[in-house]
Amino acid sequence: MKIIKNILMVVGLFLEVGVSFAADHWEPTGPTREDIQAANKVENLAAKGSREDKLISAVINGDLKNVETLIAAGAGLEVRDNENMTALMIAAKKGYTDIASRLINAGANVSAKDRYSRTVLTYAFDNGHTEIVKLLIANGAAKNQKDFGELFVSAVSQGNNEMVKALIVEGASIDHDTLDTAYMIAKPKSEIRNVIK
Repeated sequence: MKIIKNILMVVGLFLEVGVSFAADHWEPTGPTREDIQAANKVENLAAKGSREDKLISAVINGDLKNVETLIAAGAGLEVRDNENMTALMIAAKKGYTDIASRLINAGANVSAKDRYSRTVLTYAFDNGHTEIVKLLIANGAAKNQKDFGELFVSAVSQGNNEMVKALIVEGASIDHDTLDTAYMIAKPKSEIRNVIK
């Protein structure tokens, strides 16, 4: 009962000083429903049933034959699925090296980004697909990768020898400060330290 009295007393004070609780004076803060919808809108979304939609489905299912057929039929390579991912991003995420190779050879953008600025290279790296990382770097994906040093240091800290070798051997540019950082976090006497030297 005492709590109710206190609440009523606070409301009374607000009313005395002229604070209004009327709905017509309240203005929302933060993003509106329209702002949220606009932020989540996928540009270049594949139309349902289109060649591009079928290409994305074929990549999701790992169907190399249909991927090749749809590329030959002229399916657009840069259209997006509902998650704002290109066919190459999906192939990189799932580890489909042959499909990724076909898409790259057909002209897919190796530097494409999703709505969160995640790149094709990031998808391959995060899912441990070393062969796709090599393929992407060989086709220029590391050139525009701003967080490439972070990926390298992450591979070192995870102790992922194959990924570290892929990132170094494939000619990706890693600055000296990043190499020093990676060397410091690599476990003593580990193979990774020898690779970094």
